[in-house]
Amino acid sequence: MTTLPRDVLLALRMLGWRLILRPLKRFVPLSRLVPLVCRPRASEPRRPGREARVLSLADRLCRGRLARGTCLERSLLAYRFLTEAGADPKLIIAVRREDDSLQWHAWVTRDGQPVHERAESLKAYIPVVVFDGQGSIEWSDPVASSASGVLS
Repeated sequence: MTTLPRDVLLALRMLGWRLILRPLKRFVPLSRLVPLVCRPRASEPRRPGREARVLSLADRLCRGRLARGTCLERSLLAYRFLTEAGADPKLIIAVRREDDSLQWHAWVTRDGQPVHERAESLKAYIPVVVFDGQGSIEWSDPVASSASGVLS
């Protein structure tokens, strides 16, 4: 497989975003962070090849011993560049009960399907907030999101 200059540029841009997402997610509420990272391209057609490269790079940049990215970082990265590639992804923030604690998880869907994991692995999670492909809150559970501070 040949690496095209545009792929190198995409990888560098994604790496830049990957590096700033870690501090941003700690200090910027999700309700402001998601619209900040969203970059919809409504006037251009979808680019499936670009979408596939985005997903592969997001996974590589946020997994492994050196990367150690969280599901939120990987999801925000994929979400940002999928919107730019003309897709209409959704960013889902959800929770599940495990023993006596709550386990939070974030993932992205494209065409209704999760992009980095199997749908079966997500069945135990209850969505708290869903962001549409424009960076707006499409749905939120007001009780769960206010109790957890997920949006603030």
